[in-house]
Amino acid sequence: MLQYIFLLIICIHNGLSQTTCIKDNNCGCTLDDGTKRFFDLTPISGKDVPFFQVGTVGNVYYYDPCEPFTIADSNGACDGVAGCHHQIDGEESVFVNLALHDRVIFNFNYVGENLILHYDNGDSGPDIITLSVILDCRAGTSHVMEIIVSSPSQYQFLVLSPYSCLQSNATSGLQLSVNIMILCIIISVFKNYF
Repeated sequence: MLQYIFLLIICIHNGLSQTTCIKDNNCGCTLDDGTKRFFDLTPISGKDVPFFQVGTVGNVYYYDPCEPFTIADSNGACDGVAGCHHQIDGEESVFVNLALHDRVIFNFNYVGENLILHYDNGDSGPDIITLSVILDCRAGTSHVMEIIVSSPSQYQFLVLSPYSCLQSNATSGLQLSVNIMILCIIISVFKNYF
């Protein structure tokens, strides 16, 4: 009887264990759950210019998930970056490096099946700036970025795009894991009654 309870615990643990997205490169990752599902942001990437530019004159946010870009006249503040903020305050023009590509961490939300990309600007201590980019899967062909949070040390963007969706190039192993978990439960129940 004890061995069947142990088997049930192992089956449930394997079925419910946390899935992570393993970094393939700076703009994509693959789930570690055996399903071969992945995120690939290369279609929403610019070449030498940021793919996303949001804001008005005097307050513009730039972001590119894959390709480092440089904003001219930024005095080196936004050279080879993933994210930048340009702000004009009176006569002063300020550029802020928000993110570097090699600092990205992928955080997969299994329930919503979406991805959050966490970056920092490479600084430490009080000069560190963090940027979180939430990917929201949207059907269609448009690609939109919205600014959710903008503070001196923390920024958050929302990217709505069909390329923000979890993709698959093979038969999903998710159904297989669900079937295995159900089978383990049935075996345990069957053993208890017979």
